[in-house]
Amino acid sequence: MTFLPIVERGLRVAARQRGTFRTRLIVVGVLLVIWFFLSVVAPQSGRAVERARAIFNTITIMGLGFSMLAGLFLTADCLSEERREGTLGLLFLTDLKGYDVVLGKLVSTSLHALYAMLAGMPLLALPLLTGGMTAGEFWRMMLVLTATLYLSLSAGMCVSAVHREARAAIGGTLLTMLVLSGILPVLWWLLRLVRGAIGFDWLLWPSPAYAYRYAFDVNYSSYHGTREFWTSITVIAGLGTALLLTAMILLPFVWQEKGRWGRAENAQSRDYRRRFGSRQFRAARRWLLDANPFYWLMTRDRSARKAFRLFFVLIPIWLCFFFATFSPMTTTQRIGFTVCMFMAFGLHLLLKAWVAIEASRRLSEDRQSGALELLLVTPLQPRRMVAAQRKALWNVFALPVLVLALVNLAMTWLLLGPDPAKVGNEVPIFVGIYLGGIAVLLLDVHALMRVAMWTSLTAKRHNRAILAALGRVMLPSWSAILFLVFLGMARVNIGKDEMTTFVVFWFLLGAVVDLVAMAWAETKLRLEFRRTATLGHATGGAEVVEISRSLLPDSRLTPHAPHDLPAHR
Repeated sequence: MTFLPIVERGLRVAARQRGTFRTRLIVVGVLLVIWFFLSVVAPQSGRAVERARAIFNTITIMGLGFSMLAGLFLTADCLSEERREGTLGLLFLTDLKGYDVVLGKLVSTSLHALYAMLAGMPLLALPLLTGGMTAGEFWRMMLVLTATLYLSLSAGMCVSAVHREARAAIGGTLLTMLVLSGILPVLWWLLRLVRGAIGFDWLLWPSPAYAYRYAFDVNYSSYHGTREFWTSITVIAGLGTALLLTAMILLPFVWQEKGRWGRAENAQSRDYRRRFGSRQFRAARRWLLDANPFYWLMTRDRSARKAFRLFFVLIPIWLCFFFATFSPMTTTQRIGFTVCMFMAFGLHLLLKAWVAIEASRRLSEDRQSGALELLLVTPLQPRRMVAAQRKALWNVFALPVLVLALVNLAMTWLLLGPDPAKVGNEVPIFVGIYLGGIAVLLLDVHALMRVAMWTSLTAKRHNRAILAALGRVMLPSWSAILFLVFLGMARVNIGKDEMTTFVVFWFLLGAVVDLVAMAWAETKLRLEFRRTATLGHATGGAEVVEISRSLLPDSRLTPHAPHDLPAHR
């Protein structure tokens, strides 16, 4: 038998794909544009060494972000998708082992990311020619990016091997990377404020940002710099290996619906009640089948609300730093305000990403299984389905949106009152950012809901639908923020008037993009929903049959005979 046959096949298939070559071309093109942009806007009076270092820092930060998110969109749903389609069990009917399947899927899904990193290596090495960086910094940075990419892909494989649903797999991968790279450092800062963080440095080791910091000579050459860098790299690589081995060990057992890892019937019944409610609760909701059957289907699964518990866990942590801004010590005030500011920005990003995940989940899964086509056979109109999903989504995200609005108002009050950051004359700019951020949040959520519903009908996979929705709605705003960060790294002096103009332009850009995206998605959903949704193959399901029975009372449908539905062409 061939050693690692799925790996060999994945390499052969990837070698024939056009995307393999397009990925490298796109990455190099984007990096070249950034390189020339920073070379032009950087002050010509400055030294070439400083400009080269600014370019190196900019590209490596983008590379670090790409490496941390790679597993979320590449490997998070690869094994769970095979479980849902029932093809994973066919692989284990052969002589294949768990490591054959895991390594094969890892290679086939992550080869493009590896090629993208290799394509960017020569551009990262260009500062060596101008003397802006040392060879040690270059190779340490490449090691950090490689280890981070390995950790992210391994986390996606492990979570995908355990979970069956796409939402759970993608959310679990996001949670894993968020805990390692964000929550643990925040807890370290909190312990530092309370107890001086003595003996808690191990909380920083799994963070890729911590290893990134010590990759530079200024920190690597410090007293504990060398030890901290290699300890962090070892922990990151060790966690990636442990996650990958866990996926290899568990996959041959957890793919089965019943068996050695199957749960008892009472445990399954308990999980069913936890997810869909008690029998009395389900009976009380049956009137929704007559009012709007699709809304009944969207709201019957209560796991969407429970999956967002992490958001409300982070709020008490944010409040701890918020109260730290009232400390009589200036250092504690600055640390508290800085962490509050970055945590608020991160909470906004987390909420918007979760809106895209949840808004695209139901239609994507139903379209792939064929259940959506069966629903369209009934008298249920597409416009009612779209309206029902939007209403169900607002039932889930109304409270988080309100909480984030209160967070922005609290930050505004801090600036207008105690002003712990001592920003002085720049208070109006920050106040405008936080107050305007509330309006932008509402527009972004509305736009993401509509665009994600459309991309879930057009994308082949759920993770691609999420990426497409975020790209069409959030990419212009994020690009504007990166533009400002690039200017800061290039040491371009930005005055108060220029900063005010940029903030106004950023809000206007976000509002225009959101309104255009909403109008475009609404038009697509209204005119092309039925045609796009019926491109798949119907396989049916008991829930769809129940809805069909409520809409077609004279039908002879039974939960065991979904094929009795009339074919839709």
